[in-house]
Amino acid sequence: VREVYPDMNLDVALRLMGHRAFMPVVSRTRSGKLLGVLTLEGVRRAYGLLRRGGAPRCRGRARTGGARSTR
Repeated sequence: VREVYPDMNLDVALRLMGHRAFMPVVSRTRSGKLLGVLTLEGVRRAYGLLRRGGAPRCRGRARTGGARSTR
C-alpha cells in the first residue's frame, strides 16, 4: 500500500494516487501513524472545484468547435 506524507507536494501525492479512490496520509516521524486520508473529491472541494452535492464545476467557457474569423 502506498502512502503520502503531510509535507509532500500535492502534485506528487496525486501522481502516486493514480486511479485509487484514496491514499492514507501518514506521519514521517511516527511510523505507521495515520493522520488522515487524501481523496480526489477532497482536493477538488478544497480548491473550490466541486458544487454542492459533489458535481464537478465547469471552469471557463465551453468551446463550440466552430471556425473563427481571422479579420
